[in-house]
Amino acid sequence: MDASGARRALDLGLRRLLLGDVTGAVESLGAASAVLGDEPAAHHGLAVALRLQGRIAPDASTAAWRALAAAPGHPVLLT
Repeated sequence: MDASGARRALDLGLRRLLLGDVTGAVESLGAASAVLGDEPAAHHGLAVALRLQGRIAPDASTAAWRALAAAPGHPVLLT
């Protein structure tokens, strides 16, 4: 995925999050975050989506939630 595709994934992920499709948001925002790095919208959107899924605790580190996003098939709850 290039930067243009990542921006589209970011937009889609944020829309999904607003519409309540948390699983779809995690997929899209995880892909966008992997390409865009510390883009604030991808970074915070992904953190919110993962927290809503209960996959990370509110105080989890950035590295921890990025690791979860990289492996969406492994729903690990961090406490």
